[in-house]
Amino acid sequence: MPAEAVSALLEFVYTGECMLRAELLCPLLQAATLFALPSLQSACALHLERRLSTATAVDVWRLTQHPASPLPDLPAGRALQAAAERRLFADFSAIADSASLSRLTQPMMLAVVSTAQLQLDSEETVHDAILSWATAQSPSPSETTLLEMLQHVRYPLCNASFVTRASTVWPLTTLLGKALLARAFEAAWFSPQTVRSRRDEVNATRKAAQQQASTHMHGKLTWSIPAFRSLGPARLLSPPFTSAGQEWCLALFPRGDGSDDVGAHLSVYLQPLVPNAIIANVATNATADATADATADAAPDGTTGATAGATVTDRRTPLSGWWRQAHFNITVHHRDAQHSVSRQDDHRFDASSTTWGWRRLVPRATLLDPHGGFLSEETLTISFAVRLDGCMPPLVTPAIPRRVSAAKETGHSRLTCITCDATGPTVPEVPTTADEKKNRASRPLPRAPDNAHRRLDR
Repeated sequence: MPAEAVSALLEFVYTGECMLRAELLCPLLQAATLFALPSLQSACALHLERRLSTATAVDVWRLTQHPASPLPDLPAGRALQAAAERRLFADFSAIADSASLSRLTQPMMLAVVSTAQLQLDSEETVHDAILSWATAQSPSPSETTLLEMLQHVRYPLCNASFVTRASTVWPLTTLLGKALLARAFEAAWFSPQTVRSRRDEVNATRKAAQQQASTHMHGKLTWSIPAFRSLGPARLLSPPFTSAGQEWCLALFPRGDGSDDVGAHLSVYLQPLVPNAIIANVATNATADATADATADAAPDGTTGATAGATVTDRRTPLSGWWRQAHFNITVHHRDAQHSVSRQDDHRFDASSTTWGWRRLVPRATLLDPHGGFLSEETLTISFAVRLDGCMPPLVTPAIPRRVSAAKETGHSRLTCITCDATGPTVPEVPTTADEKKNRASRPLPRAPDNAHRRLDR
């Protein structure tokens, strides 16, 4: 197990969160399973599902299929298992030509070739994949095992010349192999076999469904900020825009958020707006397109840096059961599109983490350079898009307004201690009173979650 994964595990035990590279999520999930940390397992499963690809589908599915794995008992684990199966069945043609095919166990390979959910270009792919898998196994599978898999190949749907060549290769050259081919064609004579899902047809249907849903699921904003050079350190709020019924806005700090390198970088954060929040006094000529349903009135003087921005009144903070899982990207436009600055990330917004973004997005000196190309007539243009991937019903309660928190710089996976129950994932609340904060500051080491200590002591 990589040392970095073990270090991330210890960091999570003592602090309730950790940061690591995406390729270490699988080892960290294995370590969380070994030490029986369900909160870390849920967090890893959530991030693995977001980053699931053809290259990782087999390894992730193996983790969920392991007899000792507790993932099927966790809501996030079941979602990860279903997502891995869908990816594996949809991209089986590509997986059959890759080295990851050999990592499938015998029961997993049998389950794959026997399902009608495989999306194939031709049935010959299944036959070739079984023989390729058998060649890579050590020790080699028996004749009985291979014939058990090959009986699920729909040979009557294959090309005649292919069947002729296949009948000359072991194990179809054996007596049992010839009997298998004979039974396949005999059964097809009385009950014609149906074609499995063709990849081109499935992809066309999926693309049409995605295009139909994109208008509802994606929120986009184009924000033009005039007189950017003269803006002060005050925070600016963009007009609200909507993605799948959830309102969002951007919090922009022209001279940085003040946490470090004051005035050296542009800082931008995304924050959800809970229902019934009132947005007023927006003083930019920003335009929201696509699914930006909400609009704001421009301030009388939109050219003055001291008044540019927005004021949030009647601010409400979500309860612990409220959360939004979002994927988002930002672009700071350059007059030459090739030099525009783009970033993307995903984050789970909840009661304990209501903002996320980039502390050092672009150096301020680069933006203000007269020959830099970012300012057009002293106007900076930013494009933003957000996609809502999951949510819990909005639950709000009146609270005191809170300023935007200084989020960590992105680029790594940020895992937060998540506990799951019948109503969905929730995040443990952090003490907020002055006495509790003072007690926490006086502790020599951060205290690990009670569950983690209890399980490690065993």
